[in-house]
Formats: sequence, structure tokens, C-alpha cells
Amino acid sequence: MKMPIASAVAAIMAVALGGGLARGDEPPTKVEPDSVLYPRWQSANASLTPALEVFLARDARRGFVSFARDGRRWTSPIFTMWKATVADVNGDGEDELVLGMWSRARRHDESSPHRTVWVMAWADDRLVPLWRGSALSLPLVDFQLADVDGDGTFELLAIESAGERCRWALYRWNGFGFWVDAQTALSCEAHLSSRSHCVMELGKERCATHVDGHWMLQ
Repeated sequence: MKMPIASAVAAIMAVALGGGLARGDEPPTKVEPDSVLYPRWQSANASLTPALEVFLARDARRGFVSFARDGRRWTSPIFTMWKATVADVNGDGEDELVLGMWSRARRHDESSPHRTVWVMAWADDRLVPLWRGSALSLPLVDFQLADVDGDGTFELLAIESAGERCRWALYRWNGFGFWVDAQTALSCEAHLSSRSHCVMELGKERCATHVDGHWMLQ
């Protein structure tokens, strides 16, 4: 039985990402994505909200995104990615694809490869890089996106670590990258919460709060 094109593409890419098939094995008839995102894009002057499927290798060192449209399937190149999410981070009214990436750029304070962030926009029916950062201010542990001030533009909220120092940092888009607008010291045991503007630290949830003109975790 012939596989649908969408399943065949996903199966081939899954093998490329290290899923592996023994010699003579048939590709799986269904490969489930790790997550599905729903970006708000524009294509040929029409709104486009695809079901953007995210596929990650088992070791979270590589991945790609893909979606079906009008009976055809678009699939990205393979990225050295460990995470993908979407939100409008630059305030243009459309969502960007924000990738957690592995970078081999040399840094004095972390090993190679290390974690960083790329920002991609959808234009002319393809992904176009807006920012391919080699690193943030401090070594990145994890990140999420949240519109903390309700203005429609999402901020990048990161947990960062430098040796025995860890912090939560709020980054805003500055036109060609991110700048740190706020930070709060954290235990290095902290991790992201299920709520996008919060972290869990030593069993307690701490959330981004605006106090006396400044953002901090409380």
C-alpha cells in the first residue's frame, strides 16, 4: 500500500534525524510530530495559519518543521535545533518562528556547542532569518515567550546560567536582536513553569511582575 506523501516525507526526515531503519525495513506509515504550532502568517496577500509540525531527533540535537497546504507539503531544512515555538516578537502583527538552536560559536564562558536562539519569519513562501544569534548575554538554559505587558508583542523570557550564578532574564526585540530589559537572580535548580511568564524555583512558582516601573520575578 502506497504511503500518503505527507507521511512519506515525515518518515524520510525522521530517518535523516537518526530514527533509523534496519536494512529492508519499510518506513513507518505514520510519524507523529513532537508538537504542533499555529503561527499567524501572510502568504500572497492572504492569511495563513498552518498546523506547523515540529519534529525533533531523539537526542534533541536536530529537527525540522513541516506543514501541509493545498494538497502539498512544505518542509524546512534540517536545523541544529532543540526547541521551536511561535509568537510575534517584533510587533509586526505576524508570528515569528523562534528556534532554540545549538551553536558552535566560541564563547569564553560556555562549551561548544551551546544553546542559543534564532528568529525566523515567513516571507515569499519560505522561512527567512531575522536573527541568528550566536548567544544571549549569558549561557542559555531554556526560554519561553510571553506577552508580559499585554501590548501584543511577545518578550523572550530566559533562564541563564554562568557557573554557580543563575538568573531569569526578560529580553525585548530591538530591531535586529534582543536586549535585556530585566533580570532576577535564581536558584540553579529553577526551571520553566507551564505558565509562560513564570518559573518554578524550589517548589514555588515565581512569575513576572511589574513593580515600581521594573519587571522582576515574585
